[in-house]
Amino acid sequence: MALTVNPVLDRELRERVRGWRAAAVVTIYLGLLSLLTYAVYWSDTRDQGQVFGDVSRLTQARTGRNMFDALVIASLLLTCFIVPGLTAAGIAGERDRQTLVPLQVTLLRPSSIVVGKLLAALSFLVLLLVATIPLMGVCLLLGGVTVFMIVKAAAMIALTGVVLGAVALECSSLFRRVQGAEVAAYALTLVLLVGTPIASGAAQVYANRTGREGPSVENAVRLPLWANPLVATALVVDPGANESASSPLAGISRSMRGADTFDANGVSERRPALRIIAGALGIDLVLIGTCLLLATRRLRTPRETDR
Repeated sequence: MALTVNPVLDRELRERVRGWRAAAVVTIYLGLLSLLTYAVYWSDTRDQGQVFGDVSRLTQARTGRNMFDALVIASLLLTCFIVPGLTAAGIAGERDRQTLVPLQVTLLRPSSIVVGKLLAALSFLVLLLVATIPLMGVCLLLGGVTVFMIVKAAAMIALTGVVLGAVALECSSLFRRVQGAEVAAYALTLVLLVGTPIASGAAQVYANRTGREGPSVENAVRLPLWANPLVATALVVDPGANESASSPLAGISRSMRGADTFDANGVSERRPALRIIAGALGIDLVLIGTCLLLATRRLRTPRETDR
């Protein structure tokens, strides 16, 4: 039996690969990451006056880890910039072109429409991640990075894309115009990236002014950071960061684990990072399920506002 492809996904993929825009985005994406990789390597090795491959093993490992962290952070930030723009126009664009009602009255279920739109955006993200593999391979050759770390980083970037795609689709189902959906999607993305550290900082200031302290207060102060994609990625990639680790992701992971060393009863925990990771992944799954469910409910029947 032939494999059945979601019609919405098939149409979206055909539209996305036509023309020069897709190739231009991939080229710019890889160009930026390549320049960043070279800049990190040059910064780490310029004092030794050495060329690529002619450094000590310890320096190679440190440089490889710094390059890896820079690539992961840059890929994550670019994902936060690209995915909302690709997905926010999914439903709002159909409404703006007055093609949403004909799509709603077809034999396709609302869930198929929503999933097709989401998969179309994520397929382009997967293409970008696959294109990044050679750069990740350079970090692997230098050392300080394992294949499992690369897989975990790619999985977290993909999960972030799913979360932001679901949020953007929900915004797209609420707004009649693409511009409004894009503004709302990027605003919510900014809340996850920047708003959560601000909320955590505000909670810390409040705790300091009221004189509240203790493990439970520290955990509550850093609770908003569980929804931050960068924090979740750092914890998953390097859950056991030690004091000697100096890379950016290890620093983020260490700060979160250090603040969450004790449970609510003041008892020392052996692996506190696992609880934070579980909470962060739980928040992501709740966001994905809620946004997709709300977007699907908006597409169940044609509405007068959609015409």
